[in-house]
Amino acid sequence: MIEFAKEFERIAKAATKLAGWYRRYWMREQPPFYDHRADWLRGPTNWMWTERGVFGDRYIRPGDRVLDLCCGDGIFSGLFYSKQAAVVHALDRNEQAIELAKALYSHDKVEYYRKDVLTSSFPMEEYDAVMLFEAIEHFSEKEAAYLLAKIALHLAIDGFLLGSTPLSPGGNPEHRHEFRTVDQLVDFMRPHFLYIETWLSRWSADRTTLYFLCRKPHFYWQPERNTR
Repeated sequence: MIEFAKEFERIAKAATKLAGWYRRYWMREQPPFYDHRADWLRGPTNWMWTERGVFGDRYIRPGDRVLDLCCGDGIFSGLFYSKQAAVVHALDRNEQAIELAKALYSHDKVEYYRKDVLTSSFPMEEYDAVMLFEAIEHFSEKEAAYLLAKIALHLAIDGFLLGSTPLSPGGNPEHRHEFRTVDQLVDFMRPHFLYIETWLSRWSADRTTLYFLCRKPHFYWQPERNTR
């Protein structure tokens, strides 16, 4: 038993070292998507990144048609959103990300598509739930506004948009339009949705994630257009 414990400790240390190497590589090279296997390797104390999956699983209702935009390696669609959904369509423009998603997180309910979420049509006309986690900040202000309008047009009348973005002081070269306050994000989304709920999660001293839940696209609820 002692030998097993020593071997397990050795493997855990090696996994942590490998995860640290990958994170340094990711920060230096800035690949177009993040491989969450590095987070698994960092062990059970590194759990904050799973919030996206947990919140999605919380809000997705049995039988929902789910659209996961900018899905990256597909881990959340394959392991979380697929549990309740009738179907999940996961989109990302990066071919390598989609191939990894298909290899690691395939599921009978999940279909992965290599598509640009701005220029390509969505696989279905209507969805009950749309996921947009850690993505909106990667678009320009004009592109992000267009994407929100496009999402609103594809939501069912009782559907919702769920997503997140880091509250950022600026300086991330990957981010094209960052949000520094909750009010800034809410004001940006107000032209598209009547109901907007937000909450914060402090991951570390230098990382706070802002989550948003949006309902009631304006075009469904014309009489309430001025509701705040």
